[in-house]
Amino acid sequence: MARQTSYFVQAFNTGRGGNLKADPPIACKTENGALRTSERLALSKIGVVAFSSTGDPEMGDYDDEPTVFFRQGNLSSAIRLFVLDYFRTRAMPAAAPDARPQV
Repeated sequence: MARQTSYFVQAFNTGRGGNLKADPPIACKTENGALRTSERLALSKIGVVAFSSTGDPEMGDYDDEPTVFFRQGNLSSAIRLFVLDYFRTRAMPAAAPDARPQV
């Protein structure tokens, strides 16, 4: 199958002990949709990041480095690693075309 670009928004709240707690990732149809969702969530969340990744969803083969196009809030470089890990291990296998929430 052809490679396609997927867009995701990841928001964070403060968890126990002041650690960051990730909300479930939100899949969006377009970069513009992800940007609008990010801007809306940034008003109420401690941090928000929106990113895209290109790959083959049937094979589960995605680029190693997602492209971050929105970042706001109290986010450190550790968030980047968290997003990469979460995206690779949880978000993509569960993101079948008819199972993804669309924005």
